[in-house]
Amino acid sequence: MKALLISLLALASINASAKTIKLYSIWDGFADDIQPEFMINKDLGRAWVNVVTVQEWDEDDDYNDNFIKVEGLTYNQETKEVVYSEGTKSVVCAAYQTRGRGIFRRTVLKNTSDCQFVISKETRSVDDGFYVRTKKYEVVSLKINM
Repeated sequence: MKALLISLLALASINASAKTIKLYSIWDGFADDIQPEFMINKDLGRAWVNVVTVQEWDEDDDYNDNFIKVEGLTYNQETKEVVYSEGTKSVVCAAYQTRGRGIFRRTVLKNTSDCQFVISKETRSVDDGFYVRTKKYEVVSLKINM
């Protein structure tokens, strides 16, 4: 019984794999807030990632949109889902959901658990031709469970 359970767990771990796609990086400290989100064009069936960086100043905040095209990411007009496809495998990354009642009813694009945005820190060596310096970056990645 234990051997069967171990073999099933090993088989499941082999089949379950995650792909990580690095989308955007910025010097650590240049953005006070980083907000990645999926965006779509319904008419053309296109989807992309928008990484919004927010720099907070004393009186005003500076919002910057960074549109990033991800190969294999599309919008399915029939099912109203953002889908990532690679070869024969497809994963639903986001889908429209209707929330609320009456005048508070709205439709929002909700991320699934199969595609997660991960913000991490990484240290890189930067050679400017004169010196080699280490700099810290914040990196936005898309982790896809295939």
